[in-house]
Amino acid sequence: ACTNGNGCNVIKAVPKMAAVLWHEVSAFLSNSLCRPGEQKILQHFTRVEATAYKVGAYVSTTLDWSTTFSNMQSTGKIFSKLDVPSALSAFNEYEDVAKFGVLACNELKSGKMCPVGYIYLEYVLLKNLQEARRHPTISSRNLRQEGRLNHGHIMELKKDALHQLKLLASIEDVDEQIRTHSGEFSKYFTTLQKYDQGIATKDVEFIKAKLVEFQENYDDLLKKFQEDFDLVKDVAIGANIAQQMENLFAEGLSALGKGLADNIITGVEIVSLSTEVNNLKADTLKLKESFEDNAGQIVNLEEIVEDIKSGNGGDSGLEGLKFIEAYGGYTPKVDEDLLEKNNELWAAYKGKACDLLAGPEGIAASLAQTAVGLTCEKLDGTLAEFFATRESIFNFQFDQVDALAKIIRSHIGTELAKTIDIDTNYGRYSELMLIFFKTQSRLQSEASLYCDKLEYLNHGKTIVACSSKELFTESEIDSLIAYEPNTFYDIEERFVYLPTKPQFPGDEGYINLASLASNRKVTFRLPANETWLNHFNWLTSGEIIAPFVESFKIYLPLEDYAVLTTRTKHYKTRIQLTAKEGSFVDETSKLKYVLPLENSEYVTVYEEGYDPAKCPTGKEIANPYSLCDNLPFICDTTSRVSKSRVMPTILSRWDLSLSVESGAKRLNWHELHPATNLLVIAKVNLRFPPGIRKRSRVYRRDESAFGCCSNANEYRPEWRSSTCTGCPADSESKMGGYYCERTQNTK
Repeated sequence: ACTNGNGCNVIKAVPKMAAVLWHEVSAFLSNSLCRPGEQKILQHFTRVEATAYKVGAYVSTTLDWSTTFSNMQSTGKIFSKLDVPSALSAFNEYEDVAKFGVLACNELKSGKMCPVGYIYLEYVLLKNLQEARRHPTISSRNLRQEGRLNHGHIMELKKDALHQLKLLASIEDVDEQIRTHSGEFSKYFTTLQKYDQGIATKDVEFIKAKLVEFQENYDDLLKKFQEDFDLVKDVAIGANIAQQMENLFAEGLSALGKGLADNIITGVEIVSLSTEVNNLKADTLKLKESFEDNAGQIVNLEEIVEDIKSGNGGDSGLEGLKFIEAYGGYTPKVDEDLLEKNNELWAAYKGKACDLLAGPEGIAASLAQTAVGLTCEKLDGTLAEFFATRESIFNFQFDQVDALAKIIRSHIGTELAKTIDIDTNYGRYSELMLIFFKTQSRLQSEASLYCDKLEYLNHGKTIVACSSKELFTESEIDSLIAYEPNTFYDIEERFVYLPTKPQFPGDEGYINLASLASNRKVTFRLPANETWLNHFNWLTSGEIIAPFVESFKIYLPLEDYAVLTTRTKHYKTRIQLTAKEGSFVDETSKLKYVLPLENSEYVTVYEEGYDPAKCPTGKEIANPYSLCDNLPFICDTTSRVSKSRVMPTILSRWDLSLSVESGAKRLNWHELHPATNLLVIAKVNLRFPPGIRKRSRVYRRDESAFGCCSNANEYRPEWRSSTCTGCPADSESKMGGYYCERTQNTK
């Protein structure tokens, strides 16, 4: 059917290729039944799959692509009018055949199919963008690439696109003009290709570094679980409840866990706790399987990418086709609702266990009540970090898949570009279509990202140029380029407060002192709760949106301020805050904006017990914890704030890391053991877009009341009020009545 000149008689060749495929399928079925063996079956199936793909690839070469491309160009001048939907619709008719272009180019050495293969890659990208515009995700917007987005670059792309498309509009059938401009086409195509390659390389390097970081964090977290919460392991392997609870606490408190296990065995709320365990176990295992499914899909994509890049993958065209199919079919099995549900189950189980420990029918009589509370505080810190790590993995899976796709488009595109013959009618029309789709994929993706950024800066409000649910038209692109974002903001500096205990079930907006003192990362997220935000001064009366955070400085209280007045101690404290995983724009929004990590770090350095002569001018400030000028001043030396306009809002997840130095010596922060709700003080600069800040012009701003408690062993329960009340039993007043510290025998 085929000659040495690589020409084939289609009428003869197709039936013969179909027969070869049928032979492979029959042999596979026979071997599977008669000589079972998983490895051999998989190997044989791979051969069947490869044969089927190659048959499809050969059939794709039989289409008259030259006429097809010519008709697409001449029908309505869809390319010259930036009519993307019409172009996609026209190509859609040939989608099932065109997808074999990469394979036919590489394996069947069909030169005419090389441009078809690359056009198909860009077509798939545009289809994905079109689907994303029509049905945007309700859970998140990814702005991680925003740092690479240059508004001027969009304009440059637009100008280039218009220039090239003017050439397209002037071409009639087989016009000699295309030969004159072929160098410009090649230059433009190469520029786009280099842009893709540069972005893809940066993305992959960044994502790989983040994945290494996640793995290290996760490994550390597992060790903490081993120490704090062995329940994770036990639930996963289905151990019985008594054994789970016996392993619940670290070795030093094994008696606590054993006592609880004994109580469960004797019937203390066994039905209730059994329900918690069973729900948690089933849901966690289901989530684990879903994460493994995601990981399996991504690993498969990574392996294909490496095979294609290295050239050691055998049938590189076949590998490229597999990637296209896998990328188009990537379906993550974990969503944020599932994560939130599982987080709630973990928190409910931890709460139930701690209630049993501390309850009247529990084992408080056999162990100090405070030990129960401290152990549960430690578990809170571990759980918060566990939730944050899983959220990081969830967010980065999408970045990773898209970055891999960019590498493949760049790599295959570079190879296919070499095969385009501009001196043929087919070469002319295929290159026109290739440039059109390539231009559109860049314009549409950049414009979509820019709209997401503007939506975030407008606190969730969409501008007119971005309001359509379809791909952007030429006029919408023009409007988007002409749009002038607001550059004026209202900035307000205020002191805000972070409790050190949860205020309600599921509350993550507090500083875990046990984690802080043990040099573990502290994770917290302010609740999307207007009452909570008002109570702790993050929002004041009348404010309805979550402001952007321009500056965020946390100050930590000390156990003993007396040593500072004698200058026998000198402390230098460095605190780094990093907004992680995304921000919400108000307390009712369910849409999360995932921000560039490099724009979300805040560093504060301050000194206590210093020589006043050595504090730079203007840096000495009153201690925020001073109620009546009763504490030494501090030297607030350094603060790094976000320079980007894309800043996190207060409704973000925050990581807090801490270092304390005294001279050349590194110290741990000395843990406080409050008997009352100790509030950590922070100073923030909040940025409000003008016009949408408040419900009305009238609002109330709260400030901390002045005055220490005059009577011994009293404290102020509310930061707004100077009213004092007595400290709880077995505790003593500290810092002029700011809070009450447990006495030594209850710590």
